Amino acid sequence: MSVWDLKIMIFIYMSIGTCVVAFPKMLQDKLSIYVIGFWAAIVPLLVIVKIPIVTFFFIIGALLYMQRIFSPVQSLFIFIALVAAVPTWFDYMLSAGGTDIFHFRYWKLLLVCLFVPLLPALLAKKMPFDFVDILFVIFVIFLSFAYLFLDERLTLLTAIRFVIDMVLFHFVTYFVISRVISLQPKDAIINISYGFMVMGLILAGVFVFNQAINADLYNVHTTASHAYGAAYIREYRGGFLRAEGPLSGEVMGLVLAASAGSLFFLRSLVNFSWFKYAMCMALFLLACITTGSRGVLFSFMLVASSFIFLRSSAAIKVMLVLAVVVLFFAITAGVPVYNDEHGTFDFRKQLFEASFRFIAENPFGDSFYASHHYFDHLRRGSTRFLDIVSVYLQYLLPFGYLGLFLYVAPFVFTVIQLVGLSVFTPQRAGIYADIMRLYAALLVGYLFMISTVSSVGLIDLIGLVFLAISRGLIMSARQSSV
Repeated sequence: MSVWDLKIMIFIYMSIGTCVVAFPKMLQDKLSIYVIGFWAAIVPLLVIVKIPIVTFFFIIGALLYMQRIFSPVQSLFIFIALVAAVPTWFDYMLSAGGTDIFHFRYWKLLLVCLFVPLLPALLAKKMPFDFVDILFVIFVIFLSFAYLFLDERLTLLTAIRFVIDMVLFHFVTYFVISRVISLQPKDAIINISYGFMVMGLILAGVFVFNQAINADLYNVHTTASHAYGAAYIREYRGGFLRAEGPLSGEVMGLVLAASAGSLFFLRSLVNFSWFKYAMCMALFLLACITTGSRGVLFSFMLVASSFIFLRSSAAIKVMLVLAVVVLFFAITAGVPVYNDEHGTFDFRKQLFEASFRFIAENPFGDSFYASHHYFDHLRRGSTRFLDIVSVYLQYLLPFGYLGLFLYVAPFVFTVIQLVGLSVFTPQRAGIYADIMRLYAALLVGYLFMISTVSSVGLIDLIGLVFLAISRGLIMSARQSSV
């Protein structure tokens, strides 16, 4: 172990300690101790041991043990609180006879260990599907068939792996979270909110310490090739270190907004002093700034302003819109990190223009869109790689308007339902009105964010978690109003 490794570990533990300092009572709770212990125990495995199979078996054993001793509702807390505990670059390939059998990423281990054991009991309850559930199922089936039939490189083994991944990622995540919430809404929402608060406080500490020591704590032992022990390359934006953290920088604005909103929701339960409450909120905002990403701060601002907008009077709504517009232009004009020094604004503008010309000629999309001459001037590097920096375009270009509609529709209809229940008919939302407004704001922030970033890291998973939580809230409100 080098001095640098020790230094990295100390700062990660200090980041974990941020959560404990903010909420010391969690050390009196068995579930919280297990979660904080997992965060702490995984650090030496990543920084010192650096043997993927050891880390893999520790993760499996710890998660299965926690799933066995805690309830389904508490599994939601474990999932949310631990989803960022292991960096997105960690993976383990199960091989046999020189053949790669299955690719284990951390999110797969979370779902297999925490959620898959809950499926039999949930399926036995035969809960009804609504319109958005059906839309979601159609989207997943459409996406699965599109990839299976359009990718000529797929073998039988890779096709099986793909189907398993699709079922795990989409169906298991969506239906377990939404159905557990609908069965025990109050306990589930409290556990989910605690989970976001724990994860947010730890991540906020990580990103602040990243800037303090000028290193991305969770990524100094890896490169884009995900190789253990490789040299670390720093990237800067306007003097700020462009950090990814364990979760990926692009989604941090939404995660920290969810954490801040969860803290707002739980403020009476955790008995925070106003000083500590204000310090935590300031830490969330500071962490957004120190990511060195425009999208992170704008997503955080959009979620916060949307939430306030949904629960305010008409006069405050007008003032809020004006304030956000003024603040947006002030930040973009005055803060160096938000200057477009790398030409990303211009690149995105040209990308959307080329995409609109392409889709006008190919309304049903084309899986070979990347080879079209409309995109020739946008290719980068010696490999002539085309970077589609928008999730919307990643569905629109290969699958056309139908693919884009099927992807966006569940999110849009869910936002409409959340706003309708929590703002226009709050008596039907009942005690869930405020938390519904929060998740409506988070979905709005997610729909904004994915317009400017590609589907990297855990962006898709975080959006799917927000959607599943929202569906569970809607189902709960409907059941309580019957």
